[in-house]
Amino acid sequence: MTLSSRFGSLLACLSLLTAFAAPSADAAEYELNFTTPYFERQATVTSVFKPLIEKIAKDSKGEIEITYFAPNTINPEKENYNSVVSGSLDIGANVTSRNPGQFAAADIVQLPMINVSPRNAALSWWDLVQKYPDAFPEIKNIKLLGCWTGAMNAISTAKTPIRKLEDLKGMRIATISATNIDMLKQLGATPMQMSNADVYLALERGMIDGVITAIPPIRAQKLNDVVKYITIMNINCTPFWCGMNKGLYEEMSPELKKVIDDNTGRAFSEAVGKCLEDSAETDLKWIVEQGKTEAIILDDAERARWAEQLAPITEATIKKIVTAGFDESLVREMMGYYKERVEANKQ
Repeated sequence: MTLSSRFGSLLACLSLLTAFAAPSADAAEYELNFTTPYFERQATVTSVFKPLIEKIAKDSKGEIEITYFAPNTINPEKENYNSVVSGSLDIGANVTSRNPGQFAAADIVQLPMINVSPRNAALSWWDLVQKYPDAFPEIKNIKLLGCWTGAMNAISTAKTPIRKLEDLKGMRIATISATNIDMLKQLGATPMQMSNADVYLALERGMIDGVITAIPPIRAQKLNDVVKYITIMNINCTPFWCGMNKGLYEEMSPELKKVIDDNTGRAFSEAVGKCLEDSAETDLKWIVEQGKTEAIILDDAERARWAEQLAPITEATIKKIVTAGFDESLVREMMGYYKERVEANKQ
């Protein structure tokens, strides 16, 4: 082998080693993971999160690539907030109630008979955080990307319709949320806390009379096979947060920060809320079309009676937030502001 041949071979080897050792020029500067309680097939992921991921990749010219992961695949779902704060999770979301002792002021958002729709609640919840940032120290620990709520809860029953407040008296109503237990008691029902997985059989076997839940799970879990009535009164909903690790966001260039900011915030919150609202409407229409279930919509006068009956829950919630270290006058001020935003965001 000639000297030039040996030199050519050496260059080829060095080029090959460099190709393996050096990162691709096309590699994203930031490859981020993202998880929430929603599975990939759910409309929130397919219609909002995935388009958001694609838009951020496009606007950042490929510098930010986000991969969505199903719940409990990166960390236990209940640890989403702590994982975002620590940086073991880049972007996450969850219900505020998943962190007992934190997000105390968020209970204002889930007060009974206040919200009118998921879209409205998402906007009003976002506005509340922007108006009173000091009331949410948990959110100061992350880069807040959005706020929304779950779909509005309704009461579905297997045999007896609920058309007025008195119909609920003594009925055994299942709930997966501890938050709803006192509310059901105040309405005269007998609450029974159980997991989602147990509700179908409990209804089928007559162990419970009904369940309080949003509309989408009724279809997803095929509860419409065993419930004949769905009473819709927009009784309450559950607040969510969505955020990015703060240090990760702060280390980004101004241009990449702008990409994140332009694609999240109030508009993103509204998009999630609107998606949940549309999904609930679509699912309710489908359920009714099956011919087995009647949808009962309470009128304003009847809803007012429920609201009056649930007034003690509102006062108990105020005391609970005050016990967490808030001034009562501030809590009432925030509650008043939230109600104002609910009215304003109806437009």
